Amino acid sequence: MIKKYVVSFNVDVELEIDESKFDNDFMEEFKQGFHEFNTIEEHITYLAELNLRGICDNRDFIEGYGETEEMGINFKRIDFIDEEIEEITE
Repeated sequence: MIKKYVVSFNVDVELEIDESKFDNDFMEEFKQGFHEFNTIEEHITYLAELNLRGICDNRDFIEGYGETEEMGINFKRIDFIDEEIEEITE
């Protein structure tokens, strides 16, 4: 018998950014080449998702942003807060 499960973790990511780097010129250039983000909050959410998925951290070049240090981007992952395991029944 094969059983399927979904495992969910609640993880917090603390993200510091230098908002001065996200000026109008940057926002327009980013929209043209990547995503149509209109707010800094959309960038924060996207960057946190990339970090949670293991795509980037504090030592990386992030496509569309550049070097994290130069852009004033700093991630701090906080340990797992909670977990949930759910059996999928078909």
